[in-house]
Amino acid sequence: MDVTAIGAYISLLRRQRGLSQRELAARLGVSYQAVSKWENAENLPDASILLPLAAELRTTADALLSAGHARLRQPVDLNALHAGISALSTAAAVFGEDFPVSGAIADALHTMGASLADAPGRERLLTEAILHRLLRGETISDSAIDAAVQDAACRERIRKCRHDCALFADKQQLYDSCRPSYPEEAIRLIREAVGTGAVIADLGSGTGKMAALLAPWAGTLYAVEPNAHMRGLLRQNLAAFPNSRIIPATAECTRLPDRSVDAIVIAEAYHWFDGDAARAEIRRILTPGGRVFLLWNHFGGADNPNPFDQEMQALHQRHRTTPQLPRFAGAQRADALFGPGCWQRLTFDNTLRQTLPRFLGGMSSASYAPEAGTAAGEAFTRECRALFDRYAEGGLLTTRITTVCFTGIIA
Repeated sequence: MDVTAIGAYISLLRRQRGLSQRELAARLGVSYQAVSKWENAENLPDASILLPLAAELRTTADALLSAGHARLRQPVDLNALHAGISALSTAAAVFGEDFPVSGAIADALHTMGASLADAPGRERLLTEAILHRLLRGETISDSAIDAAVQDAACRERIRKCRHDCALFADKQQLYDSCRPSYPEEAIRLIREAVGTGAVIADLGSGTGKMAALLAPWAGTLYAVEPNAHMRGLLRQNLAAFPNSRIIPATAECTRLPDRSVDAIVIAEAYHWFDGDAARAEIRRILTPGGRVFLLWNHFGGADNPNPFDQEMQALHQRHRTTPQLPRFAGAQRADALFGPGCWQRLTFDNTLRQTLPRFLGGMSSASYAPEAGTAAGEAFTRECRALFDRYAEGGLLTTRITTVCFTGIIA
């Protein structure tokens, strides 16, 4: 991230709007020295101020962080992948499975021999290569998928992975700074259930809000996350924990060894998973008797919604930019994972008192929220501000949140 270029871009947009540093600062509720430091590349705006800053400068948070250059994802180079598969086929044919070398080369040639032998095998290998590129942060269009891959199951795997890798597209800063964390009581429950020193996999780890709470007492922590931008912050948030391992993978294909983890934690992510495939993968990587914990932060106290929560949900529905996913209660998801009634449900208070910037950031961090700086984003922000003003007291909004945990053992 080019701090100098970002500062220059903020200065340019401010001057184009005819604002002084003091005027912009007053609108944002910060000191003019803060604005000066942004523009002089001494530091970056805090993530909680990005949305209000973008709105005042008539741009988007993504444009600010890229100094006006959209962070477009590089398309997967299918020609390069086809050339690589052809080269592997040639190598296998030339050297043969009995090529007298040790280590990975001989093993790889032997393992891929069957895949390279026919067209369906090569297509499966191409699919794996595309998935790998998606996990690295590249993308691929529907038309390119349809042209390159004939097998329907392979096409569906690619589309699902593409979706997972693009979730919360470029909203990782807002997600990390403005989304609620998890209460100490919930973390204590996990620690007491699995024991200090356990090997834990945090599936759909995001920016590491849960992983950073597990890492201090875990033996080994695997943070599994498909989104390359999310992993950038995940890496920062776990930098102090040498026992952590960041895995660029999906929950349906973690690439972890069989029976390698003692417990699995899934926080605010299980509703994105393919239930059947994820269940099979969880069973594969868990040690016998290993526990699974599903957690969600529910607004409105989970079982007792109030007018604010209902208005907040209606606001999101009016402005959502993607179709509503099928809605399932947590108990339904737990039944599908553990078996009907074969789980325990626990709840923990996680009430927040939020400032306006943090409230706006949290609302806009939703995957379906419109982008700040666009016409839709400005309308969304106006309604969010009005909602905040109706219910805030003394500049703070009390938001009732209940952390709900479903836990059990998969038979």
